[in-house]
Amino acid sequence: MLRELWLGDARVLGHLLSETSRTDGALDPVVAGLVRIATLVALGADTPAYQREVNAAFGAGASADEVIGVLSCVASIVGSTHVMSAAARLALALGYDVETALESFAVDAR
Repeated sequence: MLRELWLGDARVLGHLLSETSRTDGALDPVVAGLVRIATLVALGADTPAYQREVNAAFGAGASADEVIGVLSCVASIVGSTHVMSAAARLALALGYDVETALESFAVDAR
């Protein structure tokens, strides 16, 4: 497959860009879901993209701890700005009440 990608094989590229490529390949579905979330962190994706991929990862059997662990794995590569931005988006995708958490943080900081 690497050769075909390197040469720009339209058939292979078309398959990889399709939704069916999510479920085939050498990666376990949970690992694939976590890799997709890591990619969102690196790209600085929006909250709906995180929501979609978190739901897919949960559907494959990933835990919230594994999803959050992605940030630790990529932090030294993508940097603090991406990780901080991703943390808020990921928290929303996981269903955390971010506003309440920030309010309690402000109270604790006093």
